[in-house]
Amino acid sequence: MNNNTKLKTQAQAVVHFIEQLDIEMVDTLLDDTLEYQDMDKDIFINKLGHAFNEFIESGDTCLNSTKGFCDSVICNY
Repeated sequence: MNNNTKLKTQAQAVVHFIEQLDIEMVDTLLDDTLEYQDMDKDIFINKLGHAFNEFIESGDTCLNSTKGFCDSVICNY
């Protein structure tokens, strides 16, 4: 996503800031009352932040997302 792209939905914004390794913005965008990956938001954000730091420490400045799908038998996507 380039700097001229408008983020039209919260989901697009979350993906964008994950790609940018911006844990503060992801934290801001996610609902405090929901669980993510079957854990409270604060625990999820902490673990995601550690993962972001590993990417950053390895020299990554951003991530690239690609469209795909889950083929798990328990996944409804």
